[in-house]
Amino acid sequence: MIKRQSHALAESQAELYKNGWIFPARPMNWISLVFYGGNLNERATQFLKNCLEKISALNLEFCGTFFVDDEDGDDSRLWMLNEGSFSDIKRNFSVKPKLID
Repeated sequence: MIKRQSHALAESQAELYKNGWIFPARPMNWISLVFYGGNLNERATQFLKNCLEKISALNLEFCGTFFVDDEDGDDSRLWMLNEGSFSDIKRNFSVKPKLID
């Protein structure tokens, strides 16, 4: 289990970031789509990444894609989980995404 203390997160911060998960009430046909969205600080981003790496190590029938962007648009990443593997890929854009104020 990933410990919030190893990422210097207060318990209240860890609870806050857990609120980013949205789970469906029931599957639609044979699938359940889970969503995570949030504005995380760098420590919380590492905490989430470590949690996803632990989930992927469970080797479940599970796949997911996470788009991770820093607020300056300088580091855009793609995290992918696919039935036991975790990938962290840098995304390159010829045009930087614009932030909306």
